[in-house]
Amino acid sequence: MQQVLKNHLIILLLVVMAPLQAAMASDDRIDELLTVSGFDMQIQQMPDVLKMTLNHEQQLPLNLKKAFISAIDTSFDAQKFKNGVTTRLKTNLSEQDLSTILAWYETPEAQKITAEENAASTPEAMMDMQMKAPTLIGDKDRMAFARRVDSLMGATDSAMSTQEYIGIAILSAMAATSADAAGTDMDIMKSMLSSQMAQQRQLVSDQIAVQTVYTYRNIDDTTLANYEKVLNQPAFINFYRSALEGMNRSFEGFISDWTYQLAQSGAL
Repeated sequence: MQQVLKNHLIILLLVVMAPLQAAMASDDRIDELLTVSGFDMQIQQMPDVLKMTLNHEQQLPLNLKKAFISAIDTSFDAQKFKNGVTTRLKTNLSEQDLSTILAWYETPEAQKITAEENAASTPEAMMDMQMKAPTLIGDKDRMAFARRVDSLMGATDSAMSTQEYIGIAILSAMAATSADAAGTDMDIMKSMLSSQMAQQRQLVSDQIAVQTVYTYRNIDDTTLANYEKVLNQPAFINFYRSALEGMNRSFEGFISDWTYQLAQSGAL
């Protein structure tokens, strides 16, 4: 009887799992997507971008800069970031979604756009973008395109969520290592942080728009209009939003490790 039940359970599992296996994206194809889309390269460049940003932060004392950068070196794990994105994509993308997206990435238009995205993700490009920001903001048509893409992908919402997490992580680490930690009211601190974040939302949205305009500044209007149509397809919306979610979760894990390292070093 037990063997009959066991066989029945095995058959039931096979029946249930079969459509899931057919629908869920495979690891190999997701790896291919992360490579051709430039996500792999951009993840690898993140530590250098973060460190360059910190190095050019005028308000940070030198000793804090050194501590922050050292903590990045010991806390950042590119494979963890990739795993976070892969897990989210594997859950949310079907094989049909993957086929649609990968087919587009084989086109000359996609390869040109991806090359521009990769070039704009380097530390040097970030500095160049900051210098050109006033000119970029003046391009009303491209700024309007950037706003539409932001709304479509939820980039500002994602960035605000991540920034709030960073703020809370730093406050928590500071409270945990403070001599008067017992007297720290984290609810009040979080409330103050939320208020500050609400005031910064427009600034963050503007920064994302400027970065988008900078990224595609060498793409002609026709190609960019076609790209916007591609981005509006359900498979691509699913891809980019899922990738952002995966990046955010991975970034939160990195920030937790980063603030822990800072707290242990006495920098906070």
